[in-house]
Amino acid sequence: MEPSGAGAIGRALDRLCLAMAVAGGVVICLLAGMTVCSILGRWSSGIAWLASVPVVGDFGPIMGDFEMTKMGTAMAVFLFLPYCHMRGGHVTVDLLMSHAPRVLRRVVAALSEILFLVVSALMTWRLVLGMQQKLRYEQTTMLMEIPVWWGYGVGIVGLSILTLVCLYRALAVCRGQDVHA
Repeated sequence: MEPSGAGAIGRALDRLCLAMAVAGGVVICLLAGMTVCSILGRWSSGIAWLASVPVVGDFGPIMGDFEMTKMGTAMAVFLFLPYCHMRGGHVTVDLLMSHAPRVLRRVVAALSEILFLVVSALMTWRLVLGMQQKLRYEQTTMLMEIPVWWGYGVGIVGLSILTLVCLYRALAVCRGQDVHA
C-alpha cells in the first residue's frame, strides 16, 4: 500500500521508511537470537553434569546481553517510528471525529500532523543535545563499554526521518490530500 497521493518524494520517503523498518526488524531478530543463546547458556552452566561436557561447558550467558538488548530495542523503536507514521499506523481515537463534518475532520487532521511535526522536531533536537553530552563525557555501558552515543545516533536518524515524514504528511493534509489509512 502506497501513501495516498504519493508523488516521487512520497514514494522515496516511503521506501526509506520501509528500509528502516526492515533494519529495525533485523535488529529485533538478532536480539531475540542473542537472548535465547544467553538464556540457554545460563541454564546449561547451572547444571553441573551438563557444564562438565567439554563443548557444552564452554557456553554460558552472554556478557552484557541486557546492555545490548536495551540499546538495540531503543534503536529498533526509532527505526520503526517513521514507517508507522508514514502508513498512518499510530493509534487514533475516532469516537467523536467519525461523525464530525468533513471540514472539521480535515482541520483536526492538519492540527494533529502539525503538532506531531513540532514534537518530533523537538525530540530530535533534544536527542542531538543528549548525544553531544554522551560524546563529551565519553559515556559507555558498564560491562561491554559500548559507547552510549551509538544508540543516540540511530535515534537521531530515526527521529530525523520521522520529522520529514511529519512534514510530508502535514503538507499533504494542508493540500487537502487524505493521508490517513
